[in-house]
Amino acid sequence: MSNKGTTEECHNKKLHLLFAAFLLLPFTTETLAAPPGQGLQIQADRVDIQQQQGVSKYLGRVELTQDGLQLHADELIIYQSEKGIERISAQGSPTTFNQAPRAGQTEIRGQANKIEYRTEQAKIEFIEEAHLWKGNDQFSGAHIIYDLDKKQIQAHSDSDDESHPTRVRAILHPKKDGQLP
Repeated sequence: MSNKGTTEECHNKKLHLLFAAFLLLPFTTETLAAPPGQGLQIQADRVDIQQQQGVSKYLGRVELTQDGLQLHADELIIYQSEKGIERISAQGSPTTFNQAPRAGQTEIRGQANKIEYRTEQAKIEFIEEAHLWKGNDQFSGAHIIYDLDKKQIQAHSDSDDESHPTRVRAILHPKKDGQLP
């Protein structure tokens, strides 16, 4: 076979891959909880999309951004159904989360070995070596749940591990009027 034929085959394969990626683009740009039209932007070293199973997996230096939200992880898995994204799972050492404040709101930052976001419950879970900062206030523990709708934080210790017991830690700064957050 000539070099010309091999070059054309290679070019055609690249076009097919590009076209396949273009077809899958709507699958990877669903929104978390943002207004329509503001999709997820994801960068990674590798991606594996299993559209029939509703799973897309991003590996290696993963960066997810969307309208003021940033997530950095080693691995990110998005689970999707006909209704849209159901769950996002991120793992890393550590995985970091940052939500830039909107008018009248406080910045939220967090890190853990694993971060889970469940869309129906509108909750973010920080699992294993979890830390959460809400403005100047800090929370740490084995497991922290932040309820986006209720603006509520729950922190738990790792009471099951008797060899390395952990406790929840909170550092709270009173507001200007003397009230705790």
